[in-house]
Amino acid sequence: MKIVRVEPFNTGVILEFDRFISSDCCIKELGNSPFRVVNYSMINDHTVKIDNLLKGTDYSVYFNTVSERSNNRFFRCDDYRHKVINYIHPDDMTYHPSGMCPASPCILKLENGRILVSHDIFYQNMAQNITLIFYSDDNGITFSYLSTVTPCFWGKMFSHKGILYLMGHNGEYGDLLLYKSTDQGMSFLPSIVILKGGNKLTGGPHKAPMPIISFNHRLWTGIDFGSWNTGGHASGVVSVDEEADFYDPVNWIVSEFLPYSSQWPGVVKGKQFGLLEGNVVAKKDGTLVNFLRYGTGPDYDDYGKAIYLNVDKDHPEKQLTFGKVVSFNGNNSKFSIKYDHKTESYFTIVNRADREDTNKRNRLILMSSKDLDRWTDVKVLLDYSNWHEDYKKVGFQYVDFIFDDDKIRFVSRTAINGALNFHDSNCITYHETDYN
Repeated sequence: MKIVRVEPFNTGVILEFDRFISSDCCIKELGNSPFRVVNYSMINDHTVKIDNLLKGTDYSVYFNTVSERSNNRFFRCDDYRHKVINYIHPDDMTYHPSGMCPASPCILKLENGRILVSHDIFYQNMAQNITLIFYSDDNGITFSYLSTVTPCFWGKMFSHKGILYLMGHNGEYGDLLLYKSTDQGMSFLPSIVILKGGNKLTGGPHKAPMPIISFNHRLWTGIDFGSWNTGGHASGVVSVDEEADFYDPVNWIVSEFLPYSSQWPGVVKGKQFGLLEGNVVAKKDGTLVNFLRYGTGPDYDDYGKAIYLNVDKDHPEKQLTFGKVVSFNGNNSKFSIKYDHKTESYFTIVNRADREDTNKRNRLILMSSKDLDRWTDVKVLLDYSNWHEDYKKVGFQYVDFIFDDDKIRFVSRTAINGALNFHDSNCITYHETDYN
């Protein structure tokens, strides 16, 4: 009997089990208070709800029978404002040695209407190799645990010809892997290796859950190579013929990697860390580009920039070439760009930083563009500038999203209500917005 999902709220918590046996619920406030038995209610045969707890208070909980005891989980009762898919308390050791911070959210809607959300678990210098998958069959009203994939970090789900795939790494800068599921994510076949990896000291492939698109009869996605420790990342793409066997590594082509150059026209001057986390995007003129996060900081007058590189759509093994520097006031954390056929526009959700600190992640802005060169604000999605925790403790970041039912459904790596800091998150949250 194991607690596999935690969803705190103002005065209580929802707990999901891999299997549930009628038990005593033992709970205590973190600190010196003793455990006490409290009442709970059943939501379904594997999920319970505990209520009438204290807002702003941290708790430890486990369930106990005569013959079996569950794992201990920790949570904080508070106002989370948005749907919490999964929560991990900073003191919760359940997923060690992978870490204790949920990250790298990915959202996908299957043909049968089921919504899948995945996230990995990280913390500095830890193994960072576990990915959890959850599902919703009621359009995001409720979520349930589905499966665990390991080793998998920076995972991105995609579906092709009715088969679910998960692309990720076996750890930070490790091998680039591909997993395959024939049962909609309940289980996965052993992974194949697309590209051998290294580590943060030697450098290796880096790939957040960036979009995977179909173009010119191939699937494409951005990939980086290097590490922060080695001085930055070079940019490339990985692709496969849509009719090929995805589970044969020989069918995957990784381009040559292009290092950042301070000599490109229009780049900001001074020390910066180059490019990362590219979006492969098809332009309306029939060309293919890799649109990347551009690591500039507050010491630049023109820090709000991004860069796109040209991809050779007919020779996917070739090195990318410089394209253009564009104004893009959301460049200092990972973002996804996706094309909406209804509005014939590109959309993205970004963290809007400001001069006080360009690393701020407590505001999310929806932006759109007709051509990738000129971006305009559509609306502010979230603004926690006046929250009781400041921007050093609150972050809504690394957003992934889908277009569905005339709305955007998106998921966030979220730090709020007692996270270690804005970067080291404690929640994966679900959100919706109209956009046209």
